[in-house]
Amino acid sequence: MILAWSDELKVGNAVMDADHEELFHVLARFEGADGPAWVAAFEGLAQHLTEHFERENELMRKHGFFAYHCHHGEHDSVLAEVGAMLAAAKAGDLVPARTFIDDVIGPWFLNHRNTMDWVTAQFLKSAGASGAAC
Repeated sequence: MILAWSDELKVGNAVMDADHEELFHVLARFEGADGPAWVAAFEGLAQHLTEHFERENELMRKHGFFAYHCHHGEHDSVLAEVGAMLAAAKAGDLVPARTFIDDVIGPWFLNHRNTMDWVTAQFLKSAGASGAAC
């Protein structure tokens, strides 16, 4: 799991940076959580990602981002996986969701931030997008 937010992780778009920072707060809810509280934290993560990705998708649509379908497709893929893990967790199988939190989301976020989100933010900047909410 990602341990700490840092301004070095900012991509230069206010909306995206706020969502990324909030992700760290959402992930912090897993510390010390167990049982129903852990499942609730995972449900909170699923909700955060849904809202986060929708804001990002809207920015890309609004400004005609050239790689929208690729970036949006990755968002859809992650949401589908998280949804399946949430359903399994609610049914009592926490293994996939715990593995995702412990081993996957940190490296995935860093890769996604360093590639798709960075390119998107630079495009939005060149397109004159202020980074204000849609």
